[in-house]
Amino acid sequence: MRAHLSRTTLAACLVVFGGPAACALQGPVDLGDDGGYGGYDPSGPTVSTSVDATSVTTGGGDPAEPTCPYDGVPLNPNSLGAPVCPTNLCGGGGHCLPEAIIAATFQDPSQIQQLAPCDGASRCVPDSFIAQKGLFIPPSCESVAGAEGRCLSECLPEVAEKIALLPKASCGANERCVPCFDPQTQEDTGACRLSCDPGPRKPPSSLPKCCKGIGTCVPASAVPADKKKQLGVDACPKDQNLLCAPDVFVNDLNYKPSPCETTALALIFGDEYAAGVCLPDCLPEISKGLGGFLLGQDGCPNNFKCAPCMKPGLLGPEETGACDL
Repeated sequence: MRAHLSRTTLAACLVVFGGPAACALQGPVDLGDDGGYGGYDPSGPTVSTSVDATSVTTGGGDPAEPTCPYDGVPLNPNSLGAPVCPTNLCGGGGHCLPEAIIAATFQDPSQIQQLAPCDGASRCVPDSFIAQKGLFIPPSCESVAGAEGRCLSECLPEVAEKIALLPKASCGANERCVPCFDPQTQEDTGACRLSCDPGPRKPPSSLPKCCKGIGTCVPASAVPADKKKQLGVDACPKDQNLLCAPDVFVNDLNYKPSPCETTALALIFGDEYAAGVCLPDCLPEISKGLGGFLLGQDGCPNNFKCAPCMKPGLLGPEETGACDL
């Protein structure tokens, strides 16, 4: 049987796209069935009324194992009398529970730092965790590039931090689809091992390759708005909102293209158009602009072309921007 430390387990380890690990919030926190904070009086001393799995017995005196996932009547988060999470933390779907009631019963009180702070004394707990008393399996969904994922609350800080990278998919309001495995490193994110989740059903999958094998298809949402026009779809799946990013830029944010000298452009328009840099030929501006067919490899690596620093203009040479990368 799966062992449970308590009636309510808020979260397990969560890493999103290589972000810092948010290790398991796995301690007994009793949200109570009395419509309040499980016996905690914010104006008075802290009173722990948590119920550990080993202390609950059946009529025969044997320890009763909580059903996982929870199969009882869902707990209405509004019945706790706790305020909803501020909109600056998430769009909704969470309530602020006092840190004291969490810290009093967690094995490692520092783990509450993994929940977004509502104020100086409370943290934002996703309603989906509260409703099923922590004994839940998040809904499955298709995440980045069709990878297996789970619908998790945007109220979780590490989901909120990566919200631009995560698709909505089939998830509910205020949720995003977090992949089971990091699509870049294939490392387990922990998103598919929360609470009662038996784990990923599919092996890790990589992001599709493009640019004749020297590029990676990345979510368009992850590309800054001013950079999107510089990338094309290339060989990326057409229905997944992906753009082809050359690996030299993905792997090194400070990548500097190597210098080269154009042949055809310099021969036709003059030596002022000779200076250039080597750029992947799948970039739309290289394949269709900056002289197009006039651009050659000119000493650049395979699948790269020599992009000129200057191009002919109506009033003379104009900067292309290629040499500013």
